[in-house]
Amino acid sequence: MRVNISIDVEMCPVQKRIYKNIFPYSNEIIQIGAVMMNENYEILDEFSSFIRPDFGKINFFIQNLTGISERDVRSAPSLEAALHS
Repeated sequence: MRVNISIDVEMCPVQKRIYKNIFPYSNEIIQIGAVMMNENYEILDEFSSFIRPDFGKINFFIQNLTGISERDVRSAPSLEAALHS
């Protein structure tokens, strides 16, 4: 059986002084979602998790764009923990 997997991530910005010196990326994942479908595009499985950013902050623009707030990610798992679940 052939399967298709679609992945979607939401990200927030990392302050320039941090990503230049500590974290090598200018954005950090705050939500990851995936769906697995068969060859007829029927959903076989789904995954969705908020991700607690280590360096990024959810600003007004990101909250408005995604609907994700600091409160949503405050107790969320790290990216590594979410991907291992």
